[in-house]
Amino acid sequence: MYMVREYSAAGTAHNKNQDVVRRIENGRFQVIALADGVGSCVNSGKGAEIACSCVMDLFEKSGKFLMNLDDKKARELVSSHVAYHLQKQADEMGIEVHQLASTLSAAMIDQVSGWFFYYCQGDSPIFFVCDGRIRYVQAEKDRGEGICATTTVNGYRKACFGRGNADQCSSVVVMSDGAADRIYRKNRMVEEAKQALLSQDYAGLIDIMKQKEGPDDCSFIAASVRQGCEKSIDTVSCMC
Repeated sequence: MYMVREYSAAGTAHNKNQDVVRRIENGRFQVIALADGVGSCVNSGKGAEIACSCVMDLFEKSGKFLMNLDDKKARELVSSHVAYHLQKQADEMGIEVHQLASTLSAAMIDQVSGWFFYYCQGDSPIFFVCDGRIRYVQAEKDRGEGICATTTVNGYRKACFGRGNADQCSSVVVMSDGAADRIYRKNRMVEEAKQALLSQDYAGLIDIMKQKEGPDDCSFIAASVRQGCEKSIDTVSCMC
């Protein structure tokens, strides 16, 4: 079985946590996803829930098909699928679709083929522990000018889609930007956080995040890429 760890906490500037983390395992595919609702949008928490549900449903049902697409077509398919369901929800609620905006990052592990792939839209990074090194993917960074969210027209153009050999990786961690901010100092990951990620010490990673308060919601979901680990799911919701 895979080891999974989840953590989600509201930031000091928010009364309600707008981050959403989700996972699913169906025997072949393990999917983890995180969506970070855009704080200025009233219904972004709802939009984040829809984005996570859509990408997980698509990955689970069409993972093999996606794996065989080139990166551009895969990005476009994922983005348009999520955008369609967000627009449908907006029409039902009688609101502008941008009110449902969020980031979206997800990864899927295919235990049959031995490969994994990922999708990243916005500034929620994905960290991979591969051969004792930490690598990360982030579609873009928020420099105060806004980001490409799930409701952005042609958002796939700034999204990332990629794949890798699961034999070379031990774990995948998807974070909100609020969580990533708490483990970096002056654009460098703090050593304690680095060691926690390398050793899959997620309790230690949570302790580090709790030590540094921040205005943004703080969430992550982590999964071991290889099977054989005892499944451990720990979801925490709190103010920190």
